[in-house]
Amino acid sequence: MSVKLKVIGYLVRKETCEEIETALGSISNVVLSMHLQDGEWSLKSVGDEEIPDIIIYEIDGSKEEEIQDLEKILQEFAQRVTVYVTEKNGDIETMRRLMRAGVRDVFPQPIQTHELVNAVTNILSEKRTRLGQSKGGKGGVTSFISAKGGCGATTIAMNVAEILAHTFEAKVLLIDLDVQFGDAALLLDLIPGNNVMDALLQPHRVDPVFLKALITRHGSGLDVLASPADISSMGGISSDGVTSLIDAAVEVYDFVILDVPRVLTSWTMEALRCSDPVMLVGQNNLSSIRDAKLILDKIKQEGIPADNIEVINNRAMSKEGSIDINKLKETLGIERMHKASNDYKASVYSQNQGQPVEEISRGSKFTKDLHALAEYLYVLQKGETKKKGLFDKLFSK
Repeated sequence: MSVKLKVIGYLVRKETCEEIETALGSISNVVLSMHLQDGEWSLKSVGDEEIPDIIIYEIDGSKEEEIQDLEKILQEFAQRVTVYVTEKNGDIETMRRLMRAGVRDVFPQPIQTHELVNAVTNILSEKRTRLGQSKGGKGGVTSFISAKGGCGATTIAMNVAEILAHTFEAKVLLIDLDVQFGDAALLLDLIPGNNVMDALLQPHRVDPVFLKALITRHGSGLDVLASPADISSMGGISSDGVTSLIDAAVEVYDFVILDVPRVLTSWTMEALRCSDPVMLVGQNNLSSIRDAKLILDKIKQEGIPADNIEVINNRAMSKEGSIDINKLKETLGIERMHKASNDYKASVYSQNQGQPVEEISRGSKFTKDLHALAEYLYVLQKGETKKKGLFDKLFSK
């Protein structure tokens, strides 16, 4: 996954801006935003508009109000924001005060380029490590994509996300990337005020604070970033927009569930690259299997490892299913295959009612299979089950 580092400079001199831009401008994945202290932007914006990874603050006759704002940032966002100070005419008492508050280091002027570059690349490395630990390897970001229209990827993605949030008490975000025909919010009877396009078309603004303002909360505790209510153009969506969104999400959530449309573009491929596992949802019939094979071949060509791809055999044991499961694995070249039992009546009723399947038909085989999928992802990420006897407790009611 591509990790971006947001760096804000709050500086007195234009020359300092140019020095920092020259030093850091060539570092891949560093996003610079330079502001002069006599402009409209101020430190009060941090936490309201965005939370950067690094603030570089120039001391030169600084105002008491600005020092207090910086101290507040260091107090409230100590685990997220690293503050560096640069000074030409700074007084020693102000620097001591800021160092006590938590400033990481001071760069005398003229700034030594290699020192600044080393400091920023170290923070970038720390963030990559932190996000890797947050993701927890497999299961942290999971994509669901249909092999063929109507295979039920959205239904499974939504219900698995809801179970992770409600039963496993995890922090879960469901992102509906089907910007033209997505209906995850509809299936949960939600009326979102914002949608995923607000994030995808403004990747430079996306951080955990901005993301939080876009989500809609379901009663189960699941957060949803919905698709638009109309047919939106996909022309402005970029791979960077997708990675920025996922990067922000994994900083906040234990699990990020992506409902990916059956459209093979550069940005949908990026969503799949960021996912481990990718769950390809199909049915046990010839037409679905043919399309599943085509999609599997394509995404493997795009550099997505075969080990990251798993298959869900939806509506398993239905009357139309006629291909042996071992033959299905052999045909698709996939060993890890899950099942979702056929319960068309409960599935359709839950959709019409805008309720998760577990609320409609708690004891059905379909519901139990959805719980098994949720627990599978939980174990992949956490390394252990939530608790012993979980299913017995769930289905004894």
